[in-house]
Amino acid sequence: MKNYKKWKRNIRLYYMYRVFCTMNFIMPIFMLFLIDKGLSSFEIFITQAIYTATELILTIPSGAFADKVGRKRTLILSTVLYAIGFVSYGYSSTFTQILLAEIVFAVSSAAFHGTGEAFLYDTLAEAKQEKRYKKTLGTAYAIQSFVMGACSVAGGLMAKYSLGLPFLISALPVALSMIPLFFLDEPKRDKGKDTAYWCMIKDAAVFTVSHRKLRNLLYFSAATTLTGFMAFMLYQPMLTDMGMPVEYLGVAIMTLSVAHGIGNKLAHRFEKRLGHLDMLAISAGFRALLYLLVFFARGPYLLVWAILVDLTAGITSPIVSEWMNRYSKSENRATVLSVMSMSGMLSFTMFSPLFGLFIDVYSEQLCYLLLALILGMYVLRQLAVAVLARRAVATA
Repeated sequence: MKNYKKWKRNIRLYYMYRVFCTMNFIMPIFMLFLIDKGLSSFEIFITQAIYTATELILTIPSGAFADKVGRKRTLILSTVLYAIGFVSYGYSSTFTQILLAEIVFAVSSAAFHGTGEAFLYDTLAEAKQEKRYKKTLGTAYAIQSFVMGACSVAGGLMAKYSLGLPFLISALPVALSMIPLFFLDEPKRDKGKDTAYWCMIKDAAVFTVSHRKLRNLLYFSAATTLTGFMAFMLYQPMLTDMGMPVEYLGVAIMTLSVAHGIGNKLAHRFEKRLGHLDMLAISAGFRALLYLLVFFARGPYLLVWAILVDLTAGITSPIVSEWMNRYSKSENRATVLSVMSMSGMLSFTMFSPLFGLFIDVYSEQLCYLLLALILGMYVLRQLAVAVLARRAVATA
């Protein structure tokens, strides 16, 4: 009974934390802010590459840090840095200042990646409620998406007066999110062997890449993170080029967040109908088709295709997260999830500056053809794996 009350309370507090922490108002104007400061597409994606490179370097150590000293302390550290990052960004006016603000954001994000979801899973595992994870995480994601959608509308209105104002206002709810964090109960977890810090990181990395199903999720994360980030960042300049006023951008981004949230809530219904490989291949293939539609038929349909992309991503993310947690172990769960997150960051770090150069020379619209090709190659890999697996079974 005690465990039941504890996990119920923890879940409520975690939801409250995510509500406040995701009340950011910058979603509809982030790219416009950077363009307003005089940055080219190449410079913009250099800042994003530095962000992801910093996150890449720190994500696995931060996951190991969370496994070693506790998830709650790591989440508190992440949240403090997140608030500082918003304030730093709001007062930035040069490329160097923006770069420093991105680094602060990256350290915060690295501390959160893997840790938050590992905390949630361990809370449910302690109460023998692991089967609720996918639905619980889907609800958490949905709350975040709906909150960010509502805040996007407000952010677009703020941007009429100042593009820096949404950053500064965003720091306030993030600071408030510290309150529910302090009341969380750290769930018990298997700490495993008393392993040295760097050995624990190495063991988790080896475990991840040698596990066939986790390795497959690494490839999926790399492909979808790169294409998803690039597509989202290009929506803003493309919509404004079409003549959409900045205050309406918030409404447009809100529709994407709502679509993502609806997908999160529907996620637990889909895995029952689709297998592991099929789910990943269908998700990636559908997104590739939508990016092709953006390339061939931009116009007013851009927002329709973007909504469908976010709906698909929303359905997939809780399922993939549940698989990651299921295949990892209690003593290395946060570290393994950090390794998974690292695969997406590595792909973005390597290729986003090249995409920036490509956009400066050609156009945002042509970039969507490249995104479709990347996902298409992943789908072909999935099909090849499925065919080889069936042949192996047939000849056994």
